[in-house]
Amino acid sequence: AVTKAAIEPLRLACGTRAPKLAATAIDCFQKLVAHGFIEGVARTTLPASGPGSDEAEAGAKVTVMDLVVDSVCKCKDLGSKDCEEVQLLVIKCLLAAANTNGVELHEGALMLAVQAVYHVHLTSKNQVNKSTARSALSQMIAVVFQRMEAFDLRSNTPP
Repeated sequence: AVTKAAIEPLRLACGTRAPKLAATAIDCFQKLVAHGFIEGVARTTLPASGPGSDEAEAGAKVTVMDLVVDSVCKCKDLGSKDCEEVQLLVIKCLLAAANTNGVELHEGALMLAVQAVYHVHLTSKNQVNKSTARSALSQMIAVVFQRMEAFDLRSNTPP
């Protein structure tokens, strides 16, 4: 399993707000999540502090997945001409996090992921990014409802 220290360089790259660094970091996050190297539950919305701050990791309940979701979502609106590529990678990474069986997005982290993808849909001038964000939102919500229904079935089944 990947530790918080192992993803710190990727979080710092996202924090630079440089599109090329952020794009590389988000792509790495997406591959780590999709291939099962980063797993776990994400629930927490981190404070507005920057990456690597002690305040952001003060709570012992902050997981690696929380840090990944937070870092990726902060890159949703890098203001440059390279922004379209970064937006597409943000959508791809958050969709992978929502659809991967080893990852569970809940509460604030799920809301943050949905908001980021919706933000891309609303603000992107690129039609490919808009339609990709729309499709990703549909898939994310569908997965959430499937998991919710599966949980209901498991909890209603007598032992």
